[in-house]
Amino acid sequence: MTEFTKGPWLIEYDSHGNGGFSEWWNVGPAKVHIDPKNKDQAAVDTFLIAAAPTMYNFVASRAGSGDNEAIAIMEAINGNP
Repeated sequence: MTEFTKGPWLIEYDSHGNGGFSEWWNVGPAKVHIDPKNKDQAAVDTFLIAAAPTMYNFVASRAGSGDNEAIAIMEAINGNP
């Protein structure tokens, strides 16, 4: 499995994201489309995605300490559900 892009994942506004007239947020290695009908939902999703590296590190640390729930989450992240 390929390693994920290390954080922090910064959020950057991009009004030219796909060469059209769409609005996007660049989040680390990803782009989040901003639905003009639901900008609030896009904002919430964007901040959750940006927090992914921090959350990953926290869960990995807990898994390393023997937390069974964190171990299960790490297995799911790594494709071993």
